[in-house]
Amino acid sequence: MALGGWRMRFSAVGVVVAVMAFSSVSCVSRRAHVAQVNKARGLVETLDQMEQYLQQFERENESLRRENSRFQKTAEDAAWVRDQRTKLAKLLADLKQQGGGVAIPGVTAIRGKGGSVGLRIEDSVLFGSGRAEVSTEGKVVLARLLPILTKDDRLVRVEGHTDADPIVRSKWKSNLHLSAARALAVAGVLHAKGMSWAKLHVAGFGPTRPASEVATDKERNRRVELYLD
Repeated sequence: MALGGWRMRFSAVGVVVAVMAFSSVSCVSRRAHVAQVNKARGLVETLDQMEQYLQQFERENESLRRENSRFQKTAEDAAWVRDQRTKLAKLLADLKQQGGGVAIPGVTAIRGKGGSVGLRIEDSVLFGSGRAEVSTEGKVVLARLLPILTKDDRLVRVEGHTDADPIVRSKWKSNLHLSAARALAVAGVLHAKGMSWAKLHVAGFGPTRPASEVATDKERNRRVELYLD
């Protein structure tokens, strides 16, 4: 019995030692686990901050790209304006030369859309009221402009324009028909003076593209424009 009691007591001590050892290991494992969890949380927070910084950086970068694009567009616009001024100054110089150092009455240099420059001729210089035959004076003016129009072998767009007053007494069905006939008549004179039809583009716009929106400024809208492309 005594031997059995010692065996039982020894076994109990072993169990206690084992439990204590397990508890010690378990306690260390929990501390390590908690440390790892805290470390992981710290990494997650760091990653979240980095993601926020990255998003902020992308927003700022996009803002810089837009600003750079605006600067580039401004530079391109400035270059375009300089180019237009150069073209117009050259055209004015040519026009002055053909006028013998003075302006040709009823003819002005203009800027058109799309980077073109041209010459505007008042209809009173070219035509009688409601008519589409180029007058003698008009033929003289076109002859003086011919060296400018044929310079550098350029295309010439001949555009006819009218005011918005309805046609009452002439044979034309509408202002659109009249403007087209006048543009074609001017192109015909230029062709007769040596320009190839291949270099002439003709169009009539009637009152749809006024040079002035002022009701009392109708004479400015009655015109032929020659654009140098």
